[in-house]
Amino acid sequence: MITTFAKILETVAERPRQWVAVAAAHKHGVLEAVKQAQAQDIAQPLLAGDRDEIERIADQIELDLSEIEIINEPDDLRVR
Repeated sequence: MITTFAKILETVAERPRQWVAVAAAHKHGVLEAVKQAQAQDIAQPLLAGDRDEIERIADQIELDLSEIEIINEPDDLRVR
């Protein structure tokens, strides 16, 4: 039984990396989570959101976008 977040990460790390669609990806906290998932090699993100803002924040937090697909949609309501 999984009872901690650490155990969830451990379990996920044992499995093949999966694609994860991320809506409203132009939010700082969202991209921080994407960076952590990328660092732990547990997810291949597909980002949907304001491309310019995603790139700006990614640059600030040193998130490598070179292998991440981005769907440009600045409107939060349309990206959901």
